Amino acid sequence: MNLSKEDIENLLKWNEAGLIPGPNENFTGFSKRAEFCLSIRDHLPELPPFDPLENKLIEETALSSQFLYGMHPAWVPIFFSNHSLFPWDGAFSLIFQLKEESPDSAFIQLRKKLKEQTSYLGYSRKELVLHELSHIGRMEFDEPEFEEMLAWRSSNSSFRRNFGPIFSSQKESATLGILLLLTITFDVLAFFSSEYAYISLSLYLKAIPFLFFLFLLFKLFLKRRKFSNALFRLKQFFKSEEKANAVIYRLRDDEIRLASRLNEKELVRFMEELKEKDLRGFLITEAYPSI
Repeated sequence: MNLSKEDIENLLKWNEAGLIPGPNENFTGFSKRAEFCLSIRDHLPELPPFDPLENKLIEETALSSQFLYGMHPAWVPIFFSNHSLFPWDGAFSLIFQLKEESPDSAFIQLRKKLKEQTSYLGYSRKELVLHELSHIGRMEFDEPEFEEMLAWRSSNSSFRRNFGPIFSSQKESATLGILLLLTITFDVLAFFSSEYAYISLSLYLKAIPFLFFLFLLFKLFLKRRKFSNALFRLKQFFKSEEKANAVIYRLRDDEIRLASRLNEKELVRFMEELKEKDLRGFLITEAYPSI
């Protein structure tokens, strides 16, 4: 990677701020995005005026985001609004392009109540912010397999940490919702009808969402096993849990799967190849040396 000393220093500084190059993102494009994100408030005058609570919220998450993700993204704007939030949503992160030629950037929207309250529907304000920050740090990654697993690691609930990532995509959650809706619809039809066909179909339909849910649980079990194995091997390799957390957060899905089955000697070669792969790989080996 042909970068000057100043470029490398900037790369490491931006990495600490949660500005991480995506797979195959080059330095020119990444540096434009980093500078744009760091000055995002200048580009978005329509955002609500800066609220001192923003600093407090970022500071509340600083230790956790540093330990879990190796970053402290103090540049991310946070504002309070219920606009476009469903009743069950406490927070929302928006990754956007201001103009067609603008780099990607992001902000976090928190429910208005969270300006005064520290929790919403059992979710702490800190957990909500951390969860959204984890998505923002990987805004240039299109790696859905472990994305939610990384985000839910920030939860203070062991149940949510373990079962929060059951859906890898909106498609999966929508499919389960549609299956449940169909089951309820046929239950209602069967209730008001004496037709044997409706009653019989209603009984069979009940099994479909249940089987689909079991399929999602099984898939989650396999993903968690791969992720846990990869993290365990990285901890052994780096002799540091914090470094291992930061590295796995910056890996692609296929790299996490590969790391889950490598021994220490193979991990050395894996890291050497990663350094030559792209800017992201170069950053990982520069920011988190194994010695």
